[in-house]
Amino acid sequence: VVNGRTEAFRSVELRAEVRGQVEEIQAERGAGQTQGAPIARIAVEARKAELEQARATLDLRRIENEAAKTLSQRGFATDVRRAEAQAQLETAQAQLRLAELAMEKTTVVAPIDGILDQRPVEVGDYLDVKDPVATIVDLDPIKIVVSVTERNVADLTLGAPAIARTLT
Repeated sequence: VVNGRTEAFRSVELRAEVRGQVEEIQAERGAGQTQGAPIARIAVEARKAELEQARATLDLRRIENEAAKTLSQRGFATDVRRAEAQAQLETAQAQLRLAELAMEKTTVVAPIDGILDQRPVEVGDYLDVKDPVATIVDLDPIKIVVSVTERNVADLTLGAPAIARTLT
């Protein structure tokens, strides 16, 4: 006979990936969560403008790249200018992807199915990158953790059946 405690099968601490003010809380403590369910939303602020700017820059770089290709094929532009236009296009594509990711990261979502155990943020709180937003625990299955003395550990066999009783 040994004493122990129950623990969640796993616990995941969610952290902010972008900075900003918490604009909306979308899940309450103790509520069940499914993977991908929104927990909180961080204000978009200037990210929307940055996304629009990245899209406009990409459109411009596409036009410039096509013009450089056409001029290069007709012999009016160097291969260096064509390569430069291609590099600027690829840079604009990467900047657009970064702006899209920043927008996506404004919504903090549950990475696993589980129960929202802790949520230390409220509407109006300002979050920095890596600040804790919530903790989700997976209680299916529940682990039972026991302490066995050195003297009794030799009596245990890996894989042997056991019976666990909780107080309730």
